[in-house]
Amino acid sequence: MANIQPNNTATADTVRKPATRVVPFDESMRDQVFALYEDVFGADAAVKYRDRWNWSQVENLYPDLTRHWVVLSGERVVGFLGTIPVPYNIGGKPYIAHTTCDFMVHPDARFYGIKLMKQFFAECENLVAADDVDATIKVTTWLGAQDVGEMKRFIRIVDARALRKRQLKRIPLGFFRAANPLLRTFNMLKFRPAGKGIAVTEIKEFDERFERLYRRQVGPQQATVARDLRYMEWRYGKASPQSERRIGIVTGSDGDLEGYVVLLDQTDPKGNRRGRILDLHAVGDRKHEVTSALMRFAVNTLRESGAWAVVIHSVTGEHSATENILKSHGFVHRSGHRLLVKLRDDEAMQIAASDSNWSYTYGDSEASHAVGKDYLVG
Repeated sequence: MANIQPNNTATADTVRKPATRVVPFDESMRDQVFALYEDVFGADAAVKYRDRWNWSQVENLYPDLTRHWVVLSGERVVGFLGTIPVPYNIGGKPYIAHTTCDFMVHPDARFYGIKLMKQFFAECENLVAADDVDATIKVTTWLGAQDVGEMKRFIRIVDARALRKRQLKRIPLGFFRAANPLLRTFNMLKFRPAGKGIAVTEIKEFDERFERLYRRQVGPQQATVARDLRYMEWRYGKASPQSERRIGIVTGSDGDLEGYVVLLDQTDPKGNRRGRILDLHAVGDRKHEVTSALMRFAVNTLRESGAWAVVIHSVTGEHSATENILKSHGFVHRSGHRLLVKLRDDEAMQIAASDSNWSYTYGDSEASHAVGKDYLVG
């Protein structure tokens, strides 16, 4: 008889992969979610993610309505999707819509990203989100959201050192700094925006005037984030990633606001500097002039704080900065995010389906949550 040795090679039938499933998140999984975030986005980004977790997932405006799920492979977290409930006013009526956030899946479980999004749509009636990742946009619209338009991204160079891109790395940085007087002269001669006679005042905190301005934006064909005082204090408060924001306002003869701007200067570890206009709105008969004055204040303030470029994202609505105003200040269009909306109420959806009805800014979107001082993205 032949001497037959036992076969120790495992077969597909004897080695079973752990069961993979989508389940609700609970606090016992938090460290694993943080570890997954680090695996997907890197260690530096993970530090900021930990910092903003409570603000976005635990202490937002509606913690009882917050939903989040994980993908488990056995007991190992290999995927996560969170949400942030945000208040809106659409057609004069209040709504709560969820914004998806921190969507991540380990490459080993990539297929389950779709199941996470299906779970979201199964449990959340309303969605408003801005995204620039093609794969996420395709899945979100495939599951029923409507792409209603672009949250356009505009950029203005305010320091010539921002022009030192990869192909120009060998040129000394001092050469570009020396070119700044020429850049400023060019901007003064080429761009002549309105609003020069309107004074802008910087203040430290939000007050009731911001809520009254928001109420003036509400209308039968308007879709807007409900930027009441509670929202503004949460969105840009001490726990927010943008707690170091600065605020500029324009007031009318009655002392009420005609417009405001929220801005933030940033620095990344490599020394590149970028300033952001997170939120800008104006109302009233001279709203275009007020918008222009606020833009000038923001650009000058960010340049003086050391920014090399200023970025603003906006859906062009009735009370937002128009493309013509942005171009008059030297801003140029550079891609953007898609505004994705799904509302259970048909009447509200008809209004929300047109981007011209929206009042929505970068500061309202999840894309801005990873933006903060000493942390440059996008």
